[in-house]
Amino acid sequence: MSKATYHRHLQRWSAEVIRCPSCLERLMLKEYVDDHAATCHGLKLNRKCVFCLGGERWELGCRDFKHIVPCLQRFMEDNGVRNPEEEGETVENEEEATPCSECKNFQSVPRQWFGRSRDRLSECVNFYESVLERPDQYPSAIEFTEQSGLGRDVYGIVQRYLQEDLQWYHLMVVHENFDNFLNAMEEIRDQMFLLPFWCLCDGLTLNRRTHRHMIIAYEPEAPFKHLWMTRVRYDFADGGRGKSSICIKSAFHLIRTIQYVSQRKASCDGTRIHDEIQDDFAYSHFYINRELHEHAIAWMSTMFSGGMESLLREQNRNKNVVGWLQSVQKIRDANYNVKYGVPVGKTGFKFQKCVLPLAPWYEPTEETTPLQLSWIGNKKLYLRINTSLMNLPYEEWYAHQMAKGNTLWSIRHELYVLCPRQQNVLKQVKVAQKEMKELQKDRWESKYRELETKYATLKGRRSGWKKNETIGDKRCKL
Repeated sequence: MSKATYHRHLQRWSAEVIRCPSCLERLMLKEYVDDHAATCHGLKLNRKCVFCLGGERWELGCRDFKHIVPCLQRFMEDNGVRNPEEEGETVENEEEATPCSECKNFQSVPRQWFGRSRDRLSECVNFYESVLERPDQYPSAIEFTEQSGLGRDVYGIVQRYLQEDLQWYHLMVVHENFDNFLNAMEEIRDQMFLLPFWCLCDGLTLNRRTHRHMIIAYEPEAPFKHLWMTRVRYDFADGGRGKSSICIKSAFHLIRTIQYVSQRKASCDGTRIHDEIQDDFAYSHFYINRELHEHAIAWMSTMFSGGMESLLREQNRNKNVVGWLQSVQKIRDANYNVKYGVPVGKTGFKFQKCVLPLAPWYEPTEETTPLQLSWIGNKKLYLRINTSLMNLPYEEWYAHQMAKGNTLWSIRHELYVLCPRQQNVLKQVKVAQKEMKELQKDRWESKYRELETKYATLKGRRSGWKKNETIGDKRCKL
């Protein structure tokens, strides 16, 4: 390893962004070597190795390049920030986003078997059909494309939930118990309805007991709970469960449940419904009535105020806030409490290049209209009807929607407010940084005082030597 090899590596990586291993400050390698290591950490390049924080030392003018070159390579591997997405950031110099090809080309195909087969001996024909639906209960003001799977009614379903005049539940009923469920629900037929989002599932258990996931809404005065407990019953010889239910607690919980029953990925064990629905890598759902893309959760989050904030909290609550230190901004809530926020584009939001699959006659507009969707905070997407767009080819329509702002890319500069746990972690990190700076300041002040004392001592000795030399010279002349 030679001096030329070291300078070649240093020149190649001089503009690379690194994090100082001591104080975690983010800067370029050239800045770290030329200034930061010496001024902040006392590592002089001509006496110590700045890449292992002074672990190797040498005499002035005798640098050991056999140590420095491999140490520089290890330093870049350990501290180099080469992929901005790993730091929770996105490239800022992009003027416009490239569209998400996954959801752009998605085509919802209803009722696929996905390798399963229908039980030909089953007498319960309704188990494989849409039943007890009442589309007149959720008229929709904004329609989405049938290709996306959302269709005309999802927006209306969410708005009906927000009226808070119905009780909503996620139900699971096994194949053998489904007739009992239908017979019981017929008694309150005018006081309830099922959503058009449902699927069959076998839970991927050893028994593979096929069951159906559904979403029900009923009037508070309807005796649903009594019928569910007394009439919807089936006793298995092995003691297995024939049903399960869980109350839907919020609008975001509703759209999460719609997403869950409309895709193959599931966390279902065939016995009970989990309170917090999570995507898993098990593919136990089949025969899905209306299939949705996994990005549909972002589309549905725009249908009510606060939906995008809930999605961001779900995605970012377990992320490390240290990578966001350079982008954190202080904000105040309605009660003037200080909180920390990060631009959405810095969080690695995976849906930010998606375009909402609206019906082809909608066009985004700057004017305030009754047709509106919620982005984040008070930011809205206002729509107007433009029938001339219906004649555009799909590619041209898609490009037109992006140009008009119908894309989640438009919220990348909006702030995501950190969850309480992340707020506490960030405060602790900032306190630790402040304490570290104070310790470094005290350390260098102490070293400076020591050097001043040493300098004064040497200066006194030198003056004494000069005085002795002067006396000696006078004696020689005499």
